[in-house]
Amino acid sequence: MTGKTIHACLSKVTTLSTIILITIALSLLGCKGPAVEVKNLPWQVSLNEAGQVEVFDVTLGKSTLTEAVNQWRAEAKVALFESPEGERSLEGYFGRVKLGPFSAQMVARIEVSPEEMEKFVAGRVKRAPMPSGVKRYKLKSEHLRQAYGLVVSEITYIPLISSDDKLLQQRFGEPVERQDLAEGRSLWFYPKKGVVVILDENDK
Repeated sequence: MTGKTIHACLSKVTTLSTIILITIALSLLGCKGPAVEVKNLPWQVSLNEAGQVEVFDVTLGKSTLTEAVNQWRAEAKVALFESPEGERSLEGYFGRVKLGPFSAQMVARIEVSPEEMEKFVAGRVKRAPMPSGVKRYKLKSEHLRQAYGLVVSEITYIPLISSDDKLLQQRFGEPVERQDLAEGRSLWFYPKKGVVVILDENDK
């Protein structure tokens, strides 16, 4: 497809405020063009033969944090979190990741054995309280290196663009269950895909 053809198709757009991907815009307008395979979309989730979730070129329960960093080509900030109830988790935060046509913030929860967690807790430094009451700690350099070799057990994907319920249902399908939360939030459950969608009517 030539640049002139693309320009001619895009010039017809009058109601779309944001063009996320040219191929998507062209299909909405009925303009014909070569088929383009787009990877790493949030709804492209699958289960492998072992029942593990595969998404964004990462296999949960198998891929390490280092592998996620290499696949996403982004830096992770690793920290230890402790809730007021004493629950602990180790997470890698990605401030901005470009996957497919979309940019998003990503949080990779890291699988940690009880024995490893105790080592991380014993070596935690620089406590930083958060408004929610959760405490965040940095790790010693030796424990930080160890954390990068551990596997990712869960991914939180926070898009930098807004979506509505119609678009989400179109892409993810009808959820098996919906649960309404406070302040205009709701949860959509897709257990066969290992996916939970959080929809916030007042935010992205």
